[in-house]
Amino acid sequence: MESTFKLGRIFGIPIGVHYTWFLVFFMLTYLLTDQWRGPWSWGWAAGTSLLFFVSVLAHELSHSVVAIARGIPVRGITLFIFGGVAQITREAKTPLTEFLVAFAGPLCSLALAGVFFALRDPLNDVSRDLAVMAHSLFWFNLVVGIFNLAPGFPMDGGRVFRAIIWAATHSYQVATKVAIRAGQGIAVLLIGLGIALIVWDFVDPRVEALWNGMWTIFIGFYLGSAAFASYHQFQQREALRNHVASEIMNAGCVTVPAGLSLMRLVELHGTPSPSAIFLVTQAEHPVARPVGIVTGAAMYAVPKDRWNTTTVESITSSLDAVPTASPQSDALSVLEMMEEKNAGQVLIVSNGSLLGYIALQSFRQPDRPRHRPA
Repeated sequence: MESTFKLGRIFGIPIGVHYTWFLVFFMLTYLLTDQWRGPWSWGWAAGTSLLFFVSVLAHELSHSVVAIARGIPVRGITLFIFGGVAQITREAKTPLTEFLVAFAGPLCSLALAGVFFALRDPLNDVSRDLAVMAHSLFWFNLVVGIFNLAPGFPMDGGRVFRAIIWAATHSYQVATKVAIRAGQGIAVLLIGLGIALIVWDFVDPRVEALWNGMWTIFIGFYLGSAAFASYHQFQQREALRNHVASEIMNAGCVTVPAGLSLMRLVELHGTPSPSAIFLVTQAEHPVARPVGIVTGAAMYAVPKDRWNTTTVESITSSLDAVPTASPQSDALSVLEMMEEKNAGQVLIVSNGSLLGYIALQSFRQPDRPRHRPA
């Protein structure tokens, strides 16, 4: 998930906020206002909501710091409607690493719950308002910690569950399938529970369970879709294990001079797809020396009414900025490198010669190789 607003870095990890975070922040603040009385109730509620998301950030930082310590890069952390997500770019290579990275988050939340629980009575002697804040943060962190330990992928507990099965069976594939099925089962249970709460609210309005039921169904659908997406990603990655870069690359690369306008490029080579790549050469150089690449996505970032006056050179990315791989590179390793570097393309190079390129779209159907190595 891409961040909408960048907040800065902690331990070198970029921190961002998705626009959906503001929705849940204001909604949570509104629900918390009943905990206080007087003109400052909104202020106390907003402060508690903010500290709750600081707790969520600490949860995700725990995952990230352990991942980095175990040699797994982290691209960033984003706060959004369901709390937060650490963008860990590579799967763990061992069950122990999987367990440590996954368990770090819930452990942090439970530890914070313990801290806020211990602060309730001392703070009550100072200010009832502070004690109410500590009590709310205790419950928030306790629920986050326990809920995330539910053994369903892709929740933290599902990853812990996968690590345990992985260690027991010595099969990453078996462990992943079981954990994903558990995640789908938990999603169904949550949806069923939400429906039951809504029915209960209609039968006995005094229960006031309508909102809880709707939110539970919402979470269930989210987890279900996340589990489905995880299974699809798992199948994709498994298919890549049997392929090398040369099998899925786009062979060759159209060469265009740096001074060519974008409109003229389209006239000569047709309308490109966003994943298309053009090799840009220095036109005045006698051997047309390559200077960089232009992607279809970079072209579409320029308004079409400016294509006549925009040259290829002005949107060229330096060759040094584009990751490279050999034609014999494992396809899964190439995908992981692209995710780690947040790169849309990888150039396939052999003995200094450009053979082709791989875009993210190249991984969608790895069972249909574009080019077989000789």
